[in-house]
Amino acid sequence: MTDLRFAIRQLLKNPGFTAVAVLTLALGIGANTAIFGQINELLLRPLPVKDPADLLGVVLVDQTGDFASQNIPYPIYRDYSEQSAGVFKSLAAYATVFISAEIAGEPRFSVGQLATANYFSTLGVVPALGRFFLADDDRVAEQSAVVVLSHACWRNWFKADPAVIGKTLALRPAFVEPLTCTIVGVAPANFSGLEQPSPQFWIPAVMEEHFKRATSVNFRMVGRLTPGMTRRRAAAAMDVVAAAVSMKHGGRVIPGYQNEGIFRSDLRTELRPAALGTWGAFRPLATLRMARLLALGAAALVLLIACANIANLLLARAERRRKETAIRLSLGASRGRILRLLLTESLLLSLVGGAVGLLVAQWSHHLLMTLKPGDVDLLVSARIDLRATSFSFLIALISGLVIGSIPAWRGSRQDPNFALKGHAVGGPAHGLRLNDWFASAQIARSLVFLIAAGM
Repeated sequence: MTDLRFAIRQLLKNPGFTAVAVLTLALGIGANTAIFGQINELLLRPLPVKDPADLLGVVLVDQTGDFASQNIPYPIYRDYSEQSAGVFKSLAAYATVFISAEIAGEPRFSVGQLATANYFSTLGVVPALGRFFLADDDRVAEQSAVVVLSHACWRNWFKADPAVIGKTLALRPAFVEPLTCTIVGVAPANFSGLEQPSPQFWIPAVMEEHFKRATSVNFRMVGRLTPGMTRRRAAAAMDVVAAAVSMKHGGRVIPGYQNEGIFRSDLRTELRPAALGTWGAFRPLATLRMARLLALGAAALVLLIACANIANLLLARAERRRKETAIRLSLGASRGRILRLLLTESLLLSLVGGAVGLLVAQWSHHLLMTLKPGDVDLLVSARIDLRATSFSFLIALISGLVIGSIPAWRGSRQDPNFALKGHAVGGPAHGLRLNDWFASAQIARSLVFLIAAGM
């Protein structure tokens, strides 16, 4: 506690140095926190469903082991559901469709999802208003004109009207007659589907009949395993199911589903978490992996440049405090105490930089979301949660140790007799070489970063 109070006094006595150091570290830590926030949102953050780690997507992969494009129409899902009863205690499906909706006579482009009757019960989601789909809603297309609104849609389109249940929503699929759907429920505020783009409403899966004439309808299958079933055994069992489904249709187009093409038999099954992050289980991982490495590499370079800059400043500051350190050593302070004192100062500096870095990360993300064009859906709305906050302060602690270790080590090992006479630690040439090395490393990393950014 004494060391901490002394470190605070030292930083307050030098407000110019402290401000420059904190802002420099905040930029480096903030960049890394912002990138981690995106990765957290895409791959790590549990979605608001029951037991998110247990919700698995049935993913078909090619020879490279990555996601393969395989259109799965509603009849294929039914085949899977019938033949995988011993593998999944519940297997649901959903498909994203883009459709025009009419609100108060005004057409609006919207994102909807076809969903099976057991979709919400499989996810373990409870409606905020009304109800979700019943089994009867998913049997006959002509009798299934019901819709469940997302909470955002209910709030934006219907002004959060508590009497919205029973009202109608007009949908206009291409090449077919408009659909007038009765609103039966509103999803909870924290639930916006399993992947982006987030749907504004859900309609029964059997209503794909109204969409397949214009475009292919690609269902995603998600489920929960039966008790005692391992993921590896389930994947092997689903390979058998896929082979049986392929044999049933014999390499022929399913009548009425020409847009979906032939169900491929050369793919194997992989079960991936479907509720960890909004990237979803049904997207290629190779593209995301490359983007993640590039982003983390760029952010790490920024942090290294910041750390080298602060370490250089601390080295220069340590030179000015040599006599103070020598007096402490002469009065009986141990080298370990001096080392701890200087490290406490650098760690405090980095923790303050980490706190400001959190603000920088949040501010930079809000700025990007504000500046992006309205038709671009590439930026993810990340949030600073406990995981991102912990990551930020872990980076801050590591940065504090990195930037403070060399100045603290040099300060604790100096000879007090030489320091009191005005000689540098290890001689002037040694200190000059070390500072020059830091400056050269900063220039080299900055050059690499600028070239990479230009490319």
